[in-house]
Amino acid sequence: MRKDLDRGTYLDLYRYLLLAREVEGKVRAEFGQNERASLVPSVALTSFGEEAIGIGSALAADPKKDWIAIGHRAIGACFVFGLTPEEYLSNHFLRSFSPMGGRDGNIHFGFPDRHIIRFISHMGANVPAACGVADALKYVYIMEKTGEALPVVLCYFGDGAASQGAIHEAMNYAGARNLPVIFVVDNNRTAIGTPYEAQTGAFSIADRARGYGFHGEIANGNDVLDVYHRTRQAIERARFLSARTREIKTLNLLRAPSIIECLTLRMSGHNETEKVPYVNSQEYNEWIGRDPCGFYRNQLLKMKKSEILAKVLDPKERERISVPEFSEEELAGIDAEVKVMVQAAYDKAAQSSKTTIENVSLSVYPQKYVADNNPNHFDQEPTAAFSIINRKLTKEDREGTITLADAIKDALHMALENDPKVRIFGEDVCGAYGKKGGVFGITQGLPEKFNDGDFSGLSGVDRVFDTPIAEGAIIGSAIGHAIAGLVPICEIQFMPFISTCSFSQLIDMASTYYFTTRHPLGFVVRTAYGLGFYGGHFHSNSLTEAMFYHTPGLKIVCPSTPYDAKGLLLQALEEKAPVIFMESIWGYSRVRGQVDKNYYKVPIGKAALRRKGSDLTVVTWGARMYFNSVLPAVLETEKSGASIDLIDLRTLKPLDMAAIYNSVAKTCRVLIAGEDIANGGIAESIMAKIIQEYPYIRGKVLGAPDTPIPQFEDFYAPNMQKVLEAIEKLTDRRPQDYASDA
Repeated sequence: MRKDLDRGTYLDLYRYLLLAREVEGKVRAEFGQNERASLVPSVALTSFGEEAIGIGSALAADPKKDWIAIGHRAIGACFVFGLTPEEYLSNHFLRSFSPMGGRDGNIHFGFPDRHIIRFISHMGANVPAACGVADALKYVYIMEKTGEALPVVLCYFGDGAASQGAIHEAMNYAGARNLPVIFVVDNNRTAIGTPYEAQTGAFSIADRARGYGFHGEIANGNDVLDVYHRTRQAIERARFLSARTREIKTLNLLRAPSIIECLTLRMSGHNETEKVPYVNSQEYNEWIGRDPCGFYRNQLLKMKKSEILAKVLDPKERERISVPEFSEEELAGIDAEVKVMVQAAYDKAAQSSKTTIENVSLSVYPQKYVADNNPNHFDQEPTAAFSIINRKLTKEDREGTITLADAIKDALHMALENDPKVRIFGEDVCGAYGKKGGVFGITQGLPEKFNDGDFSGLSGVDRVFDTPIAEGAIIGSAIGHAIAGLVPICEIQFMPFISTCSFSQLIDMASTYYFTTRHPLGFVVRTAYGLGFYGGHFHSNSLTEAMFYHTPGLKIVCPSTPYDAKGLLLQALEEKAPVIFMESIWGYSRVRGQVDKNYYKVPIGKAALRRKGSDLTVVTWGARMYFNSVLPAVLETEKSGASIDLIDLRTLKPLDMAAIYNSVAKTCRVLIAGEDIANGGIAESIMAKIIQEYPYIRGKVLGAPDTPIPQFEDFYAPNMQKVLEAIEKLTDRRPQDYASDA
């Protein structure tokens, strides 16, 4: 035996190999049943013949401090980190007491309390989150200075997932941030049905590590000891190097992460419903002879007793000694023990209650605290807020008001000052010497105060830091920070940029996290949106607004006034859900208002009734639409004697439909005006809800035309004149009815 493994570890490796084989065998057997008799209603993906990869690597880690981001062939790693056979089987059987409560099956689970990062079907999607967990753990480790070993995160994925953009972004992020991450690649040479040679021109996946500035190596994926020792070495290297980032950069050394590419062969279909022969019979027979369970059993039986060998100095004599360390009887006892345990788990899972609509919870948000420290604010006209486009700026205005941008900056400053768990990161949020502050300067000055003068991004305790230009890695890191218990605020320069790799991070990873796992996940994505600087389609479109509105589990905030911007942002940081915080580019510098200098919150999910009336309900959101188009039109209409309920939504999801219904029931007429394309947008969705409740009302939707945004944007979104014309039609008032300004 190697001196760094004790006898118990050798037996643990064997026991977990058998456990994974036996438990997954129960699931595989279900697919030999009649479909009506099978306990598995969906597909199942197993690690048959590849168990050594997950088990050998996970046992080299410390489940008390380290974390794993699982892949669909890494079930053995989950058992090492505390998953029980009963939980695994019940999840496949969609039982009501299963880890995911029947809301999801297979191995789509996550347990923050057991340091298991959730896996979803989108290959590699959890790897950016794993890097975020590592970043957060490193931050806490350096801040607390406990003297214990730096936690490490193991990420599992296959050769097919290695082609995903999310994997590239995550590896680049891990290298740039010098994170303690080990990328464990299960290279079974087949991505569903695509052979390795058709996936890449590279000789190996491990070779890519050099391009990211860290170590890469190849392991025998069927030899659990080889995987164990290589992973243990990589973990020790990561713990040491990640805590010494500045020295690593100064000496130009390879950084803390590693790729361990474990070579193996898939011995079954991509999932258990598939019977396609992916490999030729000769290759299959060669690899089945290297079955990790049988291979390791033979290794154990050939090991000689270490106590006896230690007393023999003659090498030839040592070779002649035949006293085994492990006997057939001992291993057979473990075999029987595992079989009994798994059978009991199978029986209990099979006999447990099925998930039904009566016993499953489908809520997408956890119970939350709702701030209500200024109840009168919700029904007051924002007389303290105004647009400088429609009003000449006086000395009193400058001294008594601040811009929308400054209100957001004030909230960020308070958040950092009040809670050490808050971190802000994204593209250029710090910049060279901390002077950039993002594209619009919102975070300017924050690095200087909260980074202790260090703008290198190498300290590990930076509160405000730059990231690579990789939106998927940025939002994925925010997810990971939240999973690890921090309060992340990530910045995406422009909302259209979320449609890159980051879209899956929000739509698939973040939005479903609480629904599936029942573990809250709260973080904020700040992003600039909309017209106002002639950015054209690729910087100014609001297309993702409707996409996020259509996604259960997300929250969307869109403040119009500085007061609301500060209060809503501070409240967003207390939400136990992902919050997309939309910041109007037009309104950053054009909208000013009075803002309380103290810490306060404005509830998410509560609309503001800005003006009260009885003739018409007007619904809108966002600074540009409110101040540039809707409010001027409403004020002009009121000159002729009309009275209007003007509702500023402030929150797009969850939507305050009660406020809208209360108004529409009174006025029976409604205009909904938004900046996004009207066709299929939020405005049309709201109108559909209203008509279902009040089919007799008169209503109109105003929005942008069904085209990309041209660079000459002035005519694109509804302006004051268009809003005025719509109000005129709904209230049957003609232009000559309006009082003259003279």
